[in-house]
Amino acid sequence: MKIVYSLWTKPLTALDNALGFNTLDDFFHSLIFSVNIAKNNYDNIHFYTDKHGLKLIEPYKNKLPFTKIHCVLDEIDWVPSQWWAYPKIYVYGLQNEPFMHIDNDAYLWDTIPQELIDTHDFICQNYENFEEECHNFYYGGIDFYKEYIPKDISNIKKYHFATNAGIYGAFNEKGIKLFHSMYEESYKSAKAVLQDKKIVDFIDWNDLRNWDAFLWNVIMEQTYGYVYAVKNQLRILTLLNHDIKWTHLIAGAKRNEKVIKKVRKRVSTNNYIPNLSKRMTNEKNISLSKTIYK
Repeated sequence: MKIVYSLWTKPLTALDNALGFNTLDDFFHSLIFSVNIAKNNYDNIHFYTDKHGLKLIEPYKNKLPFTKIHCVLDEIDWVPSQWWAYPKIYVYGLQNEPFMHIDNDAYLWDTIPQELIDTHDFICQNYENFEEECHNFYYGGIDFYKEYIPKDISNIKKYHFATNAGIYGAFNEKGIKLFHSMYEESYKSAKAVLQDKKIVDFIDWNDLRNWDAFLWNVIMEQTYGYVYAVKNQLRILTLLNHDIKWTHLIAGAKRNEKVIKKVRKRVSTNNYIPNLSKRMTNEKNISLSKTIYK
């Protein structure tokens, strides 16, 4: 299985954002932690970035056991910084073999069992239910971008779910076709949106957390993935429904000092093996997780 990571530095260089963390050093400690946890179970680990990303990883390269580094993301400089999902979608579209993309704040502790790989086409972290209060923004985003997204997504009330992309990938040709389609549709959507003067003038492109800009990400990465899978009868593996250990520092969890302190400690001691005697489970303000290891 090919494991994929990506780093697009435009949000950092254009808006001086620490890529969702309190500091850039925290970001790299999380990346190191994630990559080395994955390395426990998978040998083939690829990293996709831009020229500035190559410079940034230089001080950390001795702790980043990548199989290969691909410098390709300068090609999408036309994309607004707020569309942080687009570089991931671009990388998904480059894949022609089974793969799993792991976010820099996600940690996959276990190997995916072969029997699950053989009986599924597409893997995601978990489903997100539109009817739950915390995910009502899906409807708002679909309404805002309805002229520029696939028609099936516009009729999303028929589907009710999206796929969380903290860990996202394809196990076979059917799954790979999903991600190729996601890239093609995202490219068309992005180009069309940026030609709409009303939308371009309405959004504050200097604010990385601008709500309306943010919504495009979840629609084209997470809603599209679910709708395509259902329409094309793909077999979806959700990690949350299986005995597979993983952690995702969602939202503000990656800026939680206690959590990052634990990550730093594990990186400094080269400790990337789960400590089964010390665990916390499902602390909502920390992360979405089957198991969070201390």
